[in-house]
Amino acid sequence: MFLYFLIMVLIAFLGCNEKYKKIKFYVSSSVLFSLMAFKSENVGNDTHNYVEFFYRLKYIDNYIDQFSRFEMEYQLYVKFIGMVFDNVQWLFFITAIICIGSMTYIIKKLSLNWLYSLFLLVGLRFYYFFLSGLRQSIAVSIVCVSFTLYLQNKKKLFYILILVASLFHFSALIFLLTPVLVKIKVNKNLIIKFLVVLLVCYFSFDQILGGFLYLLPSYYSHYLDTKAAGVNNIGNFIGAIIPICFVLIALSEKIKDKLKYYDIYIVFLLMASAISFLATRASILDRFVQYFWIFSIISITNIIFSFNDKLKRSIVYIVTTAIVIIYNLTLLYFRPEWHHIVPYTFFFE
Repeated sequence: MFLYFLIMVLIAFLGCNEKYKKIKFYVSSSVLFSLMAFKSENVGNDTHNYVEFFYRLKYIDNYIDQFSRFEMEYQLYVKFIGMVFDNVQWLFFITAIICIGSMTYIIKKLSLNWLYSLFLLVGLRFYYFFLSGLRQSIAVSIVCVSFTLYLQNKKKLFYILILVASLFHFSALIFLLTPVLVKIKVNKNLIIKFLVVLLVCYFSFDQILGGFLYLLPSYYSHYLDTKAAGVNNIGNFIGAIIPICFVLIALSEKIKDKLKYYDIYIVFLLMASAISFLATRASILDRFVQYFWIFSIISITNIIFSFNDKLKRSIVYIVTTAIVIIYNLTLLYFRPEWHHIVPYTFFFE
């Protein structure tokens, strides 16, 4: 656990000063890449499943295991790696290139403070997810790149990448809502409407969303059991509160004219909050929240660094950093089973 604490503290500290930011950013990114690429099979909740599948698919004649629950493109991805390399470590290595490469790309494109966005990648536990859920981590990474293309008005490439991402994990299709969401303009009336709709959906969940969830692939049916997901409800409530806090901060500071893509970032935070809240009714929705919540590493950073008052910016920076670290370490200590990344071990240990 000390390893993750050290990483967060060092990256947050380095982000305080813009001097040599490129060197510090690339070194920090390289550390995160190395830990993901060279982890052992004991790091990550789902790692054992991916290791078993890698060797099973490698030694069968077909390119796809028709009895597997894994999406077709992920199976082809694994099969290709298995045809070229004998060791599963190459699966981790190549996946780390995709995930960390995508994160560094969007951070450089959109963030006002590269290192602080990297800090939030770890602090808000996205990086821990990358260490475990390979398929969806790839899908989330592809979605992030697709968003930058959408902002550049490359709509065809955006849709193509969303389709590609969905072939790694079906849940990526929710990001097709983006063209609608980016048209929403943020104001106080929107927040009121958002809360009303959210509460209606929550208390009428079975009637409004229940039927839709049963249309999802059958191999995710176990996620529809709310009782089985009860242990995750605390995390979902926390996941719903954090985005709202920064939405309120952004609204109170009146930074709309200063922050590029302000409306999009606020809407994405609201979507992440809403889905996390609704996930307390059906844990399968946890699979969808990542596609909007991942952009918090950009939006939260940019909200903080758009403050006009430098003293207030410093206070919010320090308080946010402290809360994120405490939140992170508390979950690592009291809920290690959520990620199974403690203790961290390299493949050669």
